[in-house]
Amino acid sequence: MDDLNSCDFNNNEFFDEEIIEEHKKIHKVFINSLIPLLILWFLTKEDLHGYGLMKKLDSFFEFQIEKGFLNKFNSSKVYPILQKAENIGFIEGNWMIKNGKPIKVYHLTDIDENFIYSLRKRNFNQFVQHKFDNFMDFQDFLFSNPDEN
Repeated sequence: MDDLNSCDFNNNEFFDEEIIEEHKKIHKVFINSLIPLLILWFLTKEDLHGYGLMKKLDSFFEFQIEKGFLNKFNSSKVYPILQKAENIGFIEGNWMIKNGKPIKVYHLTDIDENFIYSLRKRNFNQFVQHKFDNFMDFQDFLFSNPDEN
């Protein structure tokens, strides 16, 4: 794993620029489909404000950010998702004053666990729908242990 962490994907002569750019596009589609689910998941653990959610996302995707596949998360990425989730009724935000500044802290509403499961399942189906099933097979290949065969 240390070899992977020290690899500079942008300057790796093994991959040509076209392959790297295509991988970045696939990665971006996959990440964008995960962000709403990750936000809901984070909110199952604790109530958070938008900036706190951005920091959680940055931490979750630290490797991808360090390798240049993703930029750090910002308000233009997170707040539209929060607004949509709040409008639909998945989450609720309450204003409070912290350090003399108004902040909106979000928490999950009383949505049914079966509904959250259906969201997870739908998200996975979108993953497969974007032809990531080949990627999943490839991932299995990458992590398969030849000693187990």
